[in-house]
Amino acid sequence: MFRLCSGGATLIAVGFILLLHTRFGVSLDWVDEWWPAAPMIFGAYLLVRAIQERRSSRANDSR
Repeated sequence: MFRLCSGGATLIAVGFILLLHTRFGVSLDWVDEWWPAAPMIFGAYLLVRAIQERRSSRANDSR
């Protein structure tokens, strides 16, 4: 469920940024400098999720 929410939130954020650019002329020059942050944040999310799943599977196995 969280995966669906985070994907939806990402689409909304990207759509909002693109709307600001097309309708209000907001510059997207910052994207050129900050785009590497997106895969880093995604990687951190995947790492945290894997650690949480491992911990929950260990807790279920010990019961």
